[in-house]
Amino acid sequence: MATPLKQRVSEAVASLRGYEFGKPAADVAGFGRLAAEGHQNPDLARQLRQELAVILRSDATLAAKQAACKQLWILGPGETLPAILGLLDASDPQLAEAAFLAIARAPSPESDVALRNALTRLQGPPLMAAINLIGDRCDQAPSGMLERLSTHSDPAVALAAKVTIEKLAWAKQGLAAGDGFVPLFDGRTLDGWDTDTPGVWTARNGVLRGSTPGLNYNDFIRTKRSFGDFTLRVKMRLLGGIGNSGVQFRSKPVPNSHELEGYQADAAQGLWGALYDESRRKKTLATPSQDFHDRLDLAAWHEYEIGAQGGQILLKLDGVVTVDYREPDPGIARTGIIALQVHANRAPVEVWFRNIRIREHA
Repeated sequence: MATPLKQRVSEAVASLRGYEFGKPAADVAGFGRLAAEGHQNPDLARQLRQELAVILRSDATLAAKQAACKQLWILGPGETLPAILGLLDASDPQLAEAAFLAIARAPSPESDVALRNALTRLQGPPLMAAINLIGDRCDQAPSGMLERLSTHSDPAVALAAKVTIEKLAWAKQGLAAGDGFVPLFDGRTLDGWDTDTPGVWTARNGVLRGSTPGLNYNDFIRTKRSFGDFTLRVKMRLLGGIGNSGVQFRSKPVPNSHELEGYQADAAQGLWGALYDESRRKKTLATPSQDFHDRLDLAAWHEYEIGAQGGQILLKLDGVVTVDYREPDPGIARTGIIALQVHANRAPVEVWFRNIRIREHA
């Protein structure tokens, strides 16, 4: 007999409220399953957010509040935004960082305003986190405040502001320095791309976002034209380090399917920097060392450089060569579309892309 929903909520909230570092992840897994269900049940989602807001305002442990923020990343902050913002002044920088994760899940005018206001009242690591998130969102509005912060007495704050100013400048230009590189994404629209599932892909503030509440198939946004030999550069990020994504190239649609067939520069835990053959040979063709994966920050922005010249494929991640692959099969296509992926996942996933630029080779 199935456990009644009311009892499931009560048990999940109690487990989450009592969570401590070192306890089994199963202690919060029940709440995570309910949060995934909340995407199909607005009343349940509202109830769960209310329970999470109570935890955030309580004397619960740091571990419990961090776990609550992670669940709000899944649900979206919604009406809990005031409770989340209350954590930004917390003396523990880890708690402030968790709050910014929850805010990052659902960019909105309200949270953008909250972040801009935070620039005037936060100090130390929480202030740097606010500056970094504004840069990630490519929010141009607080440029004047960032200029003032770039001369802040705290060198770390000043550096964060300078880095964000540079990010905003790149986003505004729509392309980076580099002879012959042209943008594939204009920073504002989906012009030049074909989408699959309505609502998954959006463009905002210089960032191309793929977001799903959970899908049982892979979804792609695809260039309208094909490319042969090229160098492609793209910055991408898995929010919270959660989920699976990648950059398809020299690919083609699989008939009567959401799938694409072709090479993929992979992006997921244990897969960043790897070359995968999607829906064709269905295997990893080359991958970097385990040490490379162990040192990677899964939630950070990373820059892929994908080089395709004849049968040679070269992948770089953050400037490090991760794959140097020679295609042994002369029958494998050397032209095709470029596409960005949100991988099938039962839980919500959000991936961001920006500064997507290409240089075609003669």
